[in-house]
Amino acid sequence: MKRIIPLKLFFCCLFTLPWAAFSQSNHFIDSLKHSIAASRQDSNTAVTMHYLFNKLVQAGEMKEARAVSDSSLALSERLHFKRGIRFSLNNIGTWYYHKGNFNEAIRYYKQAYQIAKSVNGFMGMEGSLNNIGVMYMQQGIYDKAMDNFTQAASIEEAHNLKSEYANTLSNMAEIDQLEKEPAKALELLTKTAQVHSELKDTSAWAIDINHMGLNYKDLNQYEKAMDEFRHALVLAVYVV
Repeated sequence: MKRIIPLKLFFCCLFTLPWAAFSQSNHFIDSLKHSIAASRQDSNTAVTMHYLFNKLVQAGEMKEARAVSDSSLALSERLHFKRGIRFSLNNIGTWYYHKGNFNEAIRYYKQAYQIAKSVNGFMGMEGSLNNIGVMYMQQGIYDKAMDNFTQAASIEEAHNLKSEYANTLSNMAEIDQLEKEPAKALELLTKTAQVHSELKDTSAWAIDINHMGLNYKDLNQYEKAMDEFRHALVLAVYVV
């Protein structure tokens, strides 16, 4: 998991899904449960539990999701399967995030980071650092959030993880916006827009451009703001 969706947006997305999507989701959940029940309780089982956890969270089945993450952690520890342990710790952190317990979420994300670091798993490291950063940002502890995002961005840039790098820079830009530093936010958003353009991620690109417009507005540069808003609107037409 990279940038964690804010809780209010998560629920907004969840409740606007059509009934058919819920039906498909429930079918997929049942399929994952059947696969786990019929498995040999090996490392593949632990990975399948990871996917089941995510689907249960999306369906709002938080009690069952926690039981799955605990079972996955126990199985992964018994198998000495570090990737599964990392997945499980991250999932438990995410469970606490959705419960609004940011400190516990951070505690588990830090454990997941240490597991990734022990096997030089740079993708796991940057993901956990990003999650920790989001938890601090949710609490308004912006210096610690920025520190974790900066570490994550350094890893992502070094390993050419472009999409992840852009997401992290977006998180950093959001902090600059919250701290009323529109010029700094614009510098970061210009980079994210360039990356999303290269990746042809039109939806993310449009969001970047729209946020650039908002920051130009905060700088009282209204013509530039309008230019960016028009550009974002043009891109949004292609998304639809």
